[in-house]
Amino acid sequence: MKIALIIPESGRKDLLGRYSDTMTPFPTIGVAYIAAVLERDKHEVLVIDQFAQKLTARQTISLLRDFRPRMVGISCLTAAMPSVEILSSLIREDLPQAAIVLGNIHAWAFHEYLLNKNIGDFIVHGEGESAMASLAQALECGASPEAVPGLSFPDHGQCVQTGPVEQIADLDDLPYPAWHLLPYHLYE
Repeated sequence: MKIALIIPESGRKDLLGRYSDTMTPFPTIGVAYIAAVLERDKHEVLVIDQFAQKLTARQTISLLRDFRPRMVGISCLTAAMPSVEILSSLIREDLPQAAIVLGNIHAWAFHEYLLNKNIGDFIVHGEGESAMASLAQALECGASPEAVPGLSFPDHGQCVQTGPVEQIADLDDLPYPAWHLLPYHLYE
């Protein structure tokens, strides 16, 4: 299955104005680990670092349109939420078959709001590696996501939570982060 992971623009121009170029992008280890787990499970993964690549929402959607993912994961930090909402809306328009999965701190804290506003189809709570892998497997097989720990999703107007995801006991069990998928030449 094709899966895209997005590190969204953080609104730096709105926050910093002419000083916005002083913000240095940095690689996101969580996304690199999730990408590695998905690759290990034989999924085709595209990572877009909208922030580092200085991509507009339309440019990001163009990349997604070319890739045609079945699932799009978006990292949600509070400063990036305006970008997340725009991307979600455009994904719904241009790639209606793609499930939108939101993760990270803002998504966990505001999962009901994000689901009620149709910004995401699924919210990952806690560590995303196993939840994303299990959700990808469920979507690929047409299975119910209710059996996947660490998720919230809407069901008949209710917010379903599947319970906590098991913490990774031994980090050595994870594959090496998929740094090759990130635009590493843009991180200074």
